[in-house]
Amino acid sequence: KSKLKALGDGNEEAFALIEELEYLKPTQTKPAYDNRLNGPWDFNFSVEPDMGTGVVKSLLEKEEDEKSFLFSLDNVCMDISDNEKIEITVSTRVLRLPVQLKLFTSLQADDGNKDGTMFMETFEGASLFGIDLPIPKSWKRSRYLEFSYLDDDMVVARGNGREPHFLLRENTNEKIETEKS
Repeated sequence: KSKLKALGDGNEEAFALIEELEYLKPTQTKPAYDNRLNGPWDFNFSVEPDMGTGVVKSLLEKEEDEKSFLFSLDNVCMDISDNEKIEITVSTRVLRLPVQLKLFTSLQADDGNKDGTMFMETFEGASLFGIDLPIPKSWKRSRYLEFSYLDDDMVVARGNGREPHFLLRENTNEKIETEKS
């Protein structure tokens, strides 16, 4: 865990470690039916390869004095409940005041997937300051989402583009930092 956390910027070694984790996933671990998938997860942007998460990573890594007075991004986390719902919280600052945008998706396990790793994820909505935002029907799209690795502290998810998203159980980052000390 600490080795993955320490690797940076799309490092090939990080991707190789993620693929090794996926290969080592015990066959009895079926995230679609495993309660360990539920709970809060922090995105670990040090191993994200795609453009969107690269932008998020660069916003998160700015030094405090470099962060924009108008807008800054503080954190992105995901909370899964009942293996059926995802709430992504995007914590930002606008004019240095805290603002949270919440995105909501639903998950439907693909019962035809014998590995128990595949879901259909559907965008359901968004809220700002706890107020539901009007969302065009065209945004309510679905995509395949695979949870290709799961243990008590880590999960690897892959979307349609197969890019890996490495997430750590909330507060695992602090635990890793303590172990390194």
